[in-house]
Amino acid sequence: HHFGHSPTANAGGGKGEIGGRIYSAPQSPGYYAATVGKLTLDDPLTASGRVSLKQYGSDGAVCIGWFDSQKRGYPPVNILGVLIDGPTSTPPKFQGWVASSDPRLAHCERPSAAFIPPDGQSHTWQIDYRPEGGNGRGQMTIRLDSNESSFVLPEGVRKRGAAFDRFGIFVHEGGGRASVVYFDDLEFTVRE
Repeated sequence: HHFGHSPTANAGGGKGEIGGRIYSAPQSPGYYAATVGKLTLDDPLTASGRVSLKQYGSDGAVCIGWFDSQKRGYPPVNILGVLIDGPTSTPPKFQGWVASSDPRLAHCERPSAAFIPPDGQSHTWQIDYRPEGGNGRGQMTIRLDSNESSFVLPEGVRKRGAAFDRFGIFVHEGGGRASVVYFDDLEFTVRE
């Protein structure tokens, strides 16, 4: 991996952003993230910023969002955010991703997610999670520019729970190639 703070301006705005080359690799997990205190699926969570995907390798998944820095691995646990991933036949998608504390209870919203081509263009994005949505099951809305995707968490995910202590970029540990992505102008929920 080669990601963290970068003096570049790929995602837009002034110089200074996070990101770079990230491998989807179980043998080399990693993250670049801020401490957010203890958050759970019972908290309303929002995040926004700008993103630029400059390169995407086959299965080169990249993640940004809230996660538990002490419980990493694959299948994933304790995650709420975005997964940039997709098949080789199309550009990758900017898709909502949630995983409870039980690795069997995870969901990635692929069908309605927006494509994000690896062309280096700058895009605005937003995550909005509401625990009361979906009749108390929790609801996530993901925006990429003017495209919006919303879904109710699968049965049992919020009830099983998840805990988060970081927000930032983290490695998808399922295995694959490298991608190059940058994020800037980040705003996200933290515990006061």
